[in-house]
Amino acid sequence: AVDIETLDMLAEAGINFTILAPQQAQRVRRLGAEKWEDVSGERINPARPYLIRLPSGRSIHLFFYDGATSREAAFGNHLDRGEDFFNLLLGCFADQRQGPQIISIASDGETYGHHHRLADMSLGYAINRLAQRGLATFTNYGEYLAGHPAEHEVRIIENTSWSCAHGIERWRNNCSCNSGGYKGWNQRWRGPLREALDWLRDELAPRFEERAGRYLKDPWSARESYIDVILRRSKESVESFLAHHAMTELTGEE
Repeated sequence: AVDIETLDMLAEAGINFTILAPQQAQRVRRLGAEKWEDVSGERINPARPYLIRLPSGRSIHLFFYDGATSREAAFGNHLDRGEDFFNLLLGCFADQRQGPQIISIASDGETYGHHHRLADMSLGYAINRLAQRGLATFTNYGEYLAGHPAEHEVRIIENTSWSCAHGIERWRNNCSCNSGGYKGWNQRWRGPLREALDWLRDELAPRFEERAGRYLKDPWSARESYIDVILRRSKESVESFLAHHAMTELTGEE
């Protein structure tokens, strides 16, 4: 799921790019151009990186996976034979697109062997075939972006997600997205559960501030810094943490 605030927080943390679904794009334009092109309804070109400018003045890059091909891989029969999957991937490249193209699909890991028996073999065959014939170079988003900077910028549709046609309602509402396997079931429990979790958060936060504030200079800063102790749990890292965050030298019980 995505909104502008989240993208801005990612950019503030130094993250250079993230990946969205094609239906989350609203409009695009070439950098420096004035006119925007409407690409809603999965009409965005997924074969290039995009830049999104944020209200804070920061920016972040966005990649969009190939939605149609992703669905074919997940729900079609192209994974039954390696040759079919190879042709599906090769078909993602379009001659009418100018310049380099990066092709990516999004699929669950369990697609390859669980949802589709022996699909891991089809995946391996397709990768080897593409490499052996020199039809594509295997890369990742970071490497591709370093060699092919974004030439277009994009605007997104906020409060949308990869996996729910109703925006972000699957996390808080009876949106009707389900497997269809249990007739008569509903998701009306989501609203009360979300409200309960939010209530619990709001009740606990001031209690944490009050109790932790007896021992720590800044409870929330200490909470963030505690990851250093988790990543390197040693006597030295604990002592360093306490020396930096503790109000005074603490007793063993404290």
